[in-house]
Formats: sequence, structure tokens, C-alpha cells
Amino acid sequence: SYTTGDTVYASGATAISKLGIGTARQGLQTNSGASAPEWVDSPQSLMTAAGDILYASGANTLAKLAKGSDDEVLTLASGVPSWASASGGAYTFISSTALDAATITVSGLDTTYDYYKVVLSDVHVDTEHGGSQITWVRAVQGGSAVTSSDYEYAMTSMQSNSTNCNAIHSTAATYFIIANNGTSLPTAEVNDINLEIFHPGSTTWLNALWQKVGYTHDNRVEINYGAGQLTLAAATTALQFGLASGSFDGGYVRLYGLAKS
Repeated sequence: SYTTGDTVYASGATAISKLGIGTARQGLQTNSGASAPEWVDSPQSLMTAAGDILYASGANTLAKLAKGSDDEVLTLASGVPSWASASGGAYTFISSTALDAATITVSGLDTTYDYYKVVLSDVHVDTEHGGSQITWVRAVQGGSAVTSSDYEYAMTSMQSNSTNCNAIHSTAATYFIIANNGTSLPTAEVNDINLEIFHPGSTTWLNALWQKVGYTHDNRVEINYGAGQLTLAAATTALQFGLASGSFDGGYVRLYGLAKS
């Protein structure tokens, strides 16, 4: 007798046998002994949810890995694929803050990372300073107290209309100057700044490096390279950004941490 879906095949020179129907989406193949047909899981039958990934769990054996969580990466565990949190020196995004006030405070610094990267992109200001529209940064220490002393730094200033390389420095400043000249008022003219902060969560002196490129108030491209040290033995929990005058009216501050391992 037969059931709907049965397959008839030759099991010998003069013998006929049947193979019962398989389950949904299985595929027909020859068995490992190459002596008869059999039903096996097809790729379609294994893929039961959006994001599933196929891999070989052994010789001639398919298996699936269900999708991981957002921001996880594909790695190996015991020789087979698996999902895990990103590590091994990757940057971790922490926050994004709009530059839309006279001063902007970015929190999130602690002992989680020894190195933080701060990216100020598309920085624009609402006031064109007649001299130099500087952008500065201060550390927030002891909870919410903004530190306004003991900044030592040195910075170069180079402009597209001159071969001169000017030095800007201080042994007792009230902040780090991270951009010596701000943008002009046209909205297309912006500054971009990279700021690197080292071991803010410790009570050793805070070290910083920065680079800036952008347009000046007098229609010149300016480049700044600088480094400094805050000579106070206190943990830094946040950074405050401000200007010589006026307010920020465009751009973002994005904070990243570099994984320790």
C-alpha cells in the first residue's frame, strides 16, 4: 500500500521499495552508503527566522546560527560561528550631542576606557569674532565642578595664505584652546576637530591631543595641532566646550571609547 507523497525506487536488481514522504521543505538526496534515496533538511527548512545564517557543523552537515543582537559581531567559538560583543581594540560609540548653545557639556568619561576620542564635526558659530574665534575645552572634575585653571598646552597654527607656523602656548591657562580661529558666518564654512583624551578616570594628570582644520573669520584655511596636560590629580567625568564669544549654532560632538582588549 502507498501513502500520498511516497516515492518508489529500486532497492535491488528485481526489487521495488518505497520511501515515505519527508517533512516540509526537506530535500531528496542519496544516503551516505549511496544505496538508496533519503530525505534530509534543506537550506530552506533550516532557515526558520529572519537573520538565520547557514554553516557546516561537520562534514556534509548543515546547521544554522540564529541572528545575534544589534552591534554584535560574528566570531568563532569552539570552531563554529557565534555572535559576540565587539572587542579587540574597537571603538565604542557612547554619545552624540548637538552644538547648539554657548557652552556644551559632554559626560560619560570614567575608568571604562583608558582612551577616549571626541569628534567635533561640522562646527559652526553664530558670532564672527574680529580677532580669533577660539574653541576651547575644559574638564569637569569632582562631579559637576568645571576646572578653570592649571591647563598647560602648546599648539601650532598654520594658514593657507602663509608659510609661517605660529606657536600658541601657556603654562597656566584656564582651558585648552583646540581651535585658534573659528568659522565665518556662511553656513558652508565649518571646523572639524579630533580630540583625544587619555586616562580621564584616574587621578593622574589628564593628557590630551587634538587636531583641527577649518575656515577662519578672515577667509583662510587654518590647521591646528596641539597637546596639553591638566596638572590636577583628579578624575575627569565630563568635558565642557565653549567659544571666545557667541554660541555654537551647528555641528555635533560625538564621544567614543577604545576597548582595552
